[in-house]
Amino acid sequence: MSLYIQITKRCNMSCNHCSFSCGERGPDMDAAIFRRVLELSEREETPITLGGGEPTLHPLFMDFLWRSIRAKAALTYELGMPAVGLVTNGSRTAVALELAALAKVGVICASVSRDEFHDPIDPQVFRAFEPSKQPGIIGGSIRWA
Repeated sequence: MSLYIQITKRCNMSCNHCSFSCGERGPDMDAAIFRRVLELSEREETPITLGGGEPTLHPLFMDFLWRSIRAKAALTYELGMPAVGLVTNGSRTAVALELAALAKVGVICASVSRDEFHDPIDPQVFRAFEPSKQPGIIGGSIRWA
């Protein structure tokens, strides 16, 4: 079980298959509300998933992500796997590469959407989300969505 926190209704893509009906001008979750939701989630000791639209478009995305990582650090240790997850469309290359790096070392569980409905994404993003081909290196908590 995971608590899904939709931090924004904004998305920079318009995929036909998406059920969220998000657009470029959707609302963003207020920081005080996010802090309260995160605080409540700690009572349940459940993993969380940051979502949207495209969660990386929220102006406070990195702040929300790091707050989540800190709040769920003990649960991550207890579970032996990341207690913070998210799915991105990978359109913000620098952010997507940082997310892939965090996932590869097991800090978060990150997925990048990869299908024919999306606009072109920088190939280095897809390479960053590929599991390692080196023997003994699993590749962390990275998935294709």
